[in-house]
Amino acid sequence: MRNLFFAAALFFTQQVLAKADLSVSLTGATHVQSSSIDSYSVRVSNLGSVVVKNATLTLALPQGVQLSQISVVGTGGLTTACASQSIGLVCSMGRVYLGVNNSFDIRFKLKFPDQSATIHLVAVGSHSAADRQAANNSSSLAVTVTAPVVVVVPPPPPPVTVVYAINIAPGDSFHFKMCGNASAPMNFSQCFPENTIEGDLIFLANGATDAGDPSFLLTYTQPNSSELRFTEYDTTNNNAVMSESVGVAVSANCFEGVTTFRPPYSLDGTANGYGAFRACK
Repeated sequence: MRNLFFAAALFFTQQVLAKADLSVSLTGATHVQSSSIDSYSVRVSNLGSVVVKNATLTLALPQGVQLSQISVVGTGGLTTACASQSIGLVCSMGRVYLGVNNSFDIRFKLKFPDQSATIHLVAVGSHSAADRQAANNSSSLAVTVTAPVVVVVPPPPPPVTVVYAINIAPGDSFHFKMCGNASAPMNFSQCFPENTIEGDLIFLANGATDAGDPSFLLTYTQPNSSELRFTEYDTTNNNAVMSESVGVAVSANCFEGVTTFRPPYSLDGTANGYGAFRACK
């Protein structure tokens, strides 16, 4: 009778202790960059004394986190089938056999949102029988997503345009150079010395000038202190217009501009010709 009592007690103790112990462990990066794709893994084990049956695993994913490349690694997971569903990762594991040798990994990749956030990942395992230790049926990670600091570089300031002013008064003397008679507009830096005429020019009242040569008739106007215009006439041909020049102040002492030669005084005598001039104090 006594032996029967001990046998019954031993059987009862074995039945109480004979429980499954589904263990779930989630691992992976806890600090990631926004929009990055990172690898994660859930280790599934049965640390109990009986086989786990009808086991499932779920990993709910918050909005903005994308799941991909799911795989199961380890012989203990041969009956496991995982899929991406609306809530996240869902795995039907079936049976999970005893011991660490039957452990297996559920691996996957997550793409994180494109802004800073803290993402809480929780993997939860469940099965159809009582579990010895429910605390290890789930595992969680807090993932800090950091968006790169965007350094806004302001555009460079616009170039400073220096506007020079030269107010011409009667009696002012300038050194005058004119060059070229080309078929296309040019600037003074393109002048060749052999094609340049020069001399001193005195500005007179009423828009007249004195170049020291009565046959050289050149008048001027100054619409504003930064602009100077010349008109050249042919004194031998009823003061016909030979050329017109328009220039601007390029320094505190000089004007430069384009000269347009009118036919028949242009290069080919039928179309406008072009040159350049400089007048400096």
